[in-house]
Amino acid sequence: MKSRNKFLGLITAALVFISAFGPVSEVYMSTVEAAVEGEVVSESQMEKEYKAALAKAKKSYSYTGNGTKYEKRLEIIDDALIDTSLNELMKQSSVSIDKKSFELMCRVVQHEAGYVSYYTKELLAEVIVHRAQDNVFREKTIWGVLHARNQFTVVNSSSINRVKVDGETINACKDALLRSVHPQKVLYFRAGHFFSGYRQYMSSEGTYFSYGR
Repeated sequence: MKSRNKFLGLITAALVFISAFGPVSEVYMSTVEAAVEGEVVSESQMEKEYKAALAKAKKSYSYTGNGTKYEKRLEIIDDALIDTSLNELMKQSSVSIDKKSFELMCRVVQHEAGYVSYYTKELLAEVIVHRAQDNVFREKTIWGVLHARNQFTVVNSSSINRVKVDGETINACKDALLRSVHPQKVLYFRAGHFFSGYRQYMSSEGTYFSYGR
């Protein structure tokens, strides 16, 4: 819980620091791919590889300038990971979640997001959580939301098992399940443009988010 609270206070600053300084951001915002074709998502393995990539980036990065700022930046990057086990997550999540649902949620967010920043992945994951919380939708679980008719069609395709999930996406899904940064009435997203007839919320890296009616 202590590490979670520390994370909540630092994630916004992390996004600012990481996007502002350069080379490490390319590693942080890229995927740490692992072959998971036909297999379940290995939470511990994904995070292990993700952390290893961050450590490698920090070790190889050459920085000249304000040393204090650089050290602070490294500290923030380290804290921008939710080191919470699946059992802890199921207890603390704002909505009901189990291993099977969490694995599917990670795959769907990875598929929908592609190669975008942590910020956009977390917002995509929040939309899924918001739907499970909102009275407008019949589905009250993550599993139900993801299998809703004509919504996340990839879940009914064999391609879902070929999605390569990275540690950043796992942490984005954890983040969305543990807290809500964006308004809970943000219930829709699509690529390219806003839904017509729905109040616009914001766009992020080519994905457009809207409020429910």
